[in-house]
Amino acid sequence: MGKIFRSLFFVLSIFVLMGCRPAAGEVVSLTPRPTRQVESEPSATDIPVLPTPTIEPSPTPTATPQDIDHVQHPEWQPHDVDVTAVASQLGCDPAQADALVVEDACPDSEIAQGCYVLYTAALQWGDDETTLVQCRYVEVKESETDAYLYNIGIDHFLPIHLIVIRPDGMTRVKNLIELQVLLAPIETSEQALTYAQAYTGLTTVQFEGKPHLLLDYPVTYYADTLEDSYVETTDAGFNVLLYDLSDDCTPWTTTAVRLQITPDGQVTTLETFDVYNFDDNTCY
Repeated sequence: MGKIFRSLFFVLSIFVLMGCRPAAGEVVSLTPRPTRQVESEPSATDIPVLPTPTIEPSPTPTATPQDIDHVQHPEWQPHDVDVTAVASQLGCDPAQADALVVEDACPDSEIAQGCYVLYTAALQWGDDETTLVQCRYVEVKESETDAYLYNIGIDHFLPIHLIVIRPDGMTRVKNLIELQVLLAPIETSEQALTYAQAYTGLTTVQFEGKPHLLLDYPVTYYADTLEDSYVETTDAGFNVLLYDLSDDCTPWTTTAVRLQITPDGQVTTLETFDVYNFDDNTCY
């Protein structure tokens, strides 16, 4: 009798398995067993777990290199800066021109103290009576947000001060409030362009040719137009087109940023969009 029951059990098992078998093309979703949660006593040395960052999808290319249009604004040109004269004003060795390592070129310059390097040729569009000198690698902590204007580093901390040179003298600007007090009101489009660069660290660009023709690197375009930097006057103040050049290492993406500048120095981002990307995996 036991053999008969075992035989019947075997036959019934076969039928059950056949009945559970998915039809051809049917997708079966398997739900994993929940894992057992093991609670532990909290410790003073526990490190909080940060949420996983959201990875944004890459922009979709919209045009081939042959389709790219170039919108020029010839009325906006960078003004010439005598970098040797600027270096002399800063108390630096003029022979070292536009990139001045303070320890070597400006050891006795009072206004340059605390900077590692000065870039005298940076941010020279706009008001030709104002020269902006970047003071990079300021000796401050990242948490001291009122002690530097902004961080222009991508994968490392690179805080900035600005030395503003005007006909009435030089001023070391350490944060955005000081910059606003010094340069506002913004009354002309030239002043708006200078102020926008100083306030954001973004860059003016004049496309002298299409990137894929200028440089022998593979380029992906995310916009069908390359537009030179410019300023337009509006009822609210000024709109300025600048660019964020993420050029630490490639993929090197150039992003357009349209800003609104009010006469009292308020800055609002109106629009940002990726324009093109160098696809090569190389540092330039």
